[in-house]
Amino acid sequence: MKIAVYSDSSEWNRYIKSCFRLCEEVIQPLEVDFFNSKHSIQKRLGVKPYDLILIYDSAGKMVSKGMFLDYLEGLWGEMVKSHARYSWRFGNQTVALKENEIYYISSFRKAVSVYTATGRYRISTSMKQEEERFFGKGFVRIHRSCLVNLEHVKEVEGIWIKLDDGRRLQASTRRKKKVAKAFGDYQQNVSKRLLNSANG
Repeated sequence: MKIAVYSDSSEWNRYIKSCFRLCEEVIQPLEVDFFNSKHSIQKRLGVKPYDLILIYDSAGKMVSKGMFLDYLEGLWGEMVKSHARYSWRFGNQTVALKENEIYYISSFRKAVSVYTATGRYRISTSMKQEEERFFGKGFVRIHRSCLVNLEHVKEVEGIWIKLDDGRRLQASTRRKKKVAKAFGDYQQNVSKRLLNSANG
């Protein structure tokens, strides 16, 4: 969840940062940008999309941290229900990501994690469940313990898959032809969509 917070009150900023630290124990990923001038937030809003924008009016009241967490968890739940995000639980933490935020899902000794541009999140699931969940959605299983989002694949060369952020993953020898075909099909579909949208 990406949140922009604007306030010119340093006291309120300290308080709200402590509220977000509490939320980070439950909600992941949580990215919060703080602004103390109208110019800086206006400039950033034109560049970066946010899920929520909080503006503090100095005449307003501060809510308790518990109420703040309940509100943010409720908002998070609504965003997940709207199918804008895929969600997982691990312990008391919820991880919710948009499809394009997921680079790959990998397991090591039955511990499954989802990888994004900004980090790794441990999730309670199995590779089989995730393969079923993302079937037909532009994901390909490159080996027994890794499922890759083709949106982030830059190139496939033999058993090596290079992602758009520079990371390299290795496909199993058995699956390399299937991976290369899935990547080629994905690129063709993207090209067709771009051509169709350009033609109106």
